[in-house]
Formats: sequence, structure tokens, C-alpha cells
Amino acid sequence: MRINDDAGEFIGVLCLATPDAPDSLLARLARGDRAMHERMDAVMIPARRPASIPFADLEASSELSSRLSSRSYLDLIGRLTDLISQVIKARSPASTPATVHPRSSWSNNSGTPSRRRHPPE
Repeated sequence: MRINDDAGEFIGVLCLATPDAPDSLLARLARGDRAMHERMDAVMIPARRPASIPFADLEASSELSSRLSSRSYLDLIGRLTDLISQVIKARSPASTPATVHPRSSWSNNSGTPSRRRHPPE
């Protein structure tokens, strides 16, 4: 978009850009830290790497999820996941990417497995 001053003289151009990503993804990117995204980017190329799969079971999560709004519950799960990730990063060798993905997004939060397939490893 061309920008003119009050006298009609050209003073510049305005370009607006919007990311080509869903708002939910943009929100996660905004919440995450740069180092985490760099670690995730580092493992985009398929290769054999040492790995572990942590599992955490939040006691009485069904009851908790019924008391909290969906947003509050998911914020809580996100904060817990961040804390777990920090502990893992602190105890991992510097060369090992440590990224924790919340299992709650892959299950139905009822204690029974979801019918959806787990994401590819």
C-alpha cells in the first residue's frame, strides 16, 4: 500500500503480512521459548538418536478438568509440561535435544486410550 503525506507526496510503502499458520499453532509458538523450537528444528531430519519417553499421570485429572474451565485446565497442563521439560533439559547431556510433548493432547483425558493414532515417532 502506497503511503503519501498530507500534501500527496510519496513517503513510503506499507506491507502487511500475516503468518500462514493456525492461531492455535501461533499461540504455542508464542508461549514456547526459542531454544525449545531450535531443539525441535534440530530433529526434523530423520536419524537415529538416543531417546526416552517420559510418562506422567496427573492424579485426579478427570475431577480437576471438570472443576476448571477448558482453558485453565490446558494452561495448567502446559505449565506442568514446561516444568517437566525444564527438569529433563537440566539433566540431559548438552548434545541431546530434550523436548516434552503433553500426552494429554493425544488421549481423551478419561484414563482410557484415545481411538486416535499416536503421532509418528
